[in-house]
Amino acid sequence: MPDNHIAPVRFPEVDAPLRRLREFGDNLYHDSASSRSDRPRMVPTKGFIEGRAFFPGGSGVRGSVFPVGEIMVLGQDFDTLEKFEAARRNGQELASNATWTNMLALLQRVDVNEQDCFFTNAYMGVRTGKKSNGKPVSCTGANPSRSYLPYVAMCEEMFLYQLNVQKPRLIIALGTYVPQFLANLAPALAGWMRKSFKKRDDTLPAVPCVEFPVRGAIGRSHTCIAASSLHPSLRNGNLRRRSYSGLKGDEAEIQILRDALTRSDYVPKGLRLGYQSRLSWL
Repeated sequence: MPDNHIAPVRFPEVDAPLRRLREFGDNLYHDSASSRSDRPRMVPTKGFIEGRAFFPGGSGVRGSVFPVGEIMVLGQDFDTLEKFEAARRNGQELASNATWTNMLALLQRVDVNEQDCFFTNAYMGVRTGKKSNGKPVSCTGANPSRSYLPYVAMCEEMFLYQLNVQKPRLIIALGTYVPQFLANLAPALAGWMRKSFKKRDDTLPAVPCVEFPVRGAIGRSHTCIAASSLHPSLRNGNLRRRSYSGLKGDEAEIQILRDALTRSDYVPKGLRLGYQSRLSWL
């Protein structure tokens, strides 16, 4: 690897998969023998963003404790190499970033403490290269290397590794492509292979209970609740596509998350003592 430096990380559980990723090597990110080296592709992250950032760009954690057993917020991939380097120089992803702004506002609306979340990605690395028109690769759209099977297999293994470390009660899958990534791993999510949110909402409950498999020496299978959510950065323009339990748009999206949280037995940490004591009276 061109850069094996890893900045100190607060949580060994986060540091371990980051180190493991770097051990796979550049050759797993693109087929250099049959492809132009400047085409859109994924490359490993170099260095580490100390502050607010999705994993693998940063720790993906907003509190002082790694949220084992809580919520995994799963994006597609980190962003472009240029934006990663800008965030590293800045010390964090900007709060004005539409993904963070809309994501944190959404979590607040459904009473989720952001410190209970591990913000991570399905596909590892960052985007680089140029499109056929000569313009730099965009941070939107499908991951440019998702048709390269060795890379996808590595990312699936990394996801299952993260799953085994965090053991989340709930996965919130962001956007169009993450549900498809999960559907390749869990037969119960076959309905999420459809690209259209409307068709997904029509064919599969939005908050299914899912078992993810064991692979190799990764560990045990893991069962949790999964919820499909619009990507925060594109949320306002796509709300019309959501429907759930007779609801449409924003109401549907909010109810999906609330039902998922209820099914996963999530309670914000600040309310847990009261919640437990109330249960003791039942």
